[in-house]
Amino acid sequence: MAGLDFIIKIAGKEYYMESPLQNFIAMLKAAMTYATPYTGVCEYSDSTKCQNLAGTARSAASMSSNYNWMFGTSGAQPAAGISTYGIQIGSNDTAVVITDRSLNTQITHGSGAGQMLYGAQTITTGGVSPNKYAKILRTFTNNTANPIDVKECGLVIFAYCSGIGADSIMLTRDVISPTITVAAADTLPLEIYLQTTS
Repeated sequence: MAGLDFIIKIAGKEYYMESPLQNFIAMLKAAMTYATPYTGVCEYSDSTKCQNLAGTARSAASMSSNYNWMFGTSGAQPAAGISTYGIQIGSNDTAVVITDRSLNTQITHGSGAGQMLYGAQTITTGGVSPNKYAKILRTFTNNTANPIDVKECGLVIFAYCSGIGADSIMLTRDVISPTITVAAADTLPLEIYLQTTS
């Protein structure tokens, strides 16, 4: 049966993702129900808009008279050192719920205790129809003297929000089990695949 799979590839293993989250469904609904003029509403249900990382309700995915998702000045690819959007990693393995709007404990960019360096993110597409894929890749580096445990990951877009401008909206969150321990000076490539199958 044909389908669309969300897959994480990390440390030589593959996981079927537990996401997408409510935010993903909210933005998909908004993209499919555009009307002119835009009403400023991006909703999962009639009363629930997207939420940014801080939990503030946002009407996302509209800009001027055109309907689109905006991902910042460098498109969907956050540059090295940017940890506010793109693929993020964290250190908390609390179970995923559909209303999650951020990682529970993000590992931020840096070389301090408990931090990791965020590399530039890339997106590539490929495959042969009907088996096509989009691959989002980001590499993280432990630039500290101690090992760091990675227990969760998420995908955050930098979406245009009506009346606000661009803001970070998390679309997916997954718990990584078993925990991956990244040794000092080691790297961790993380890939998120969206894959169609026949």
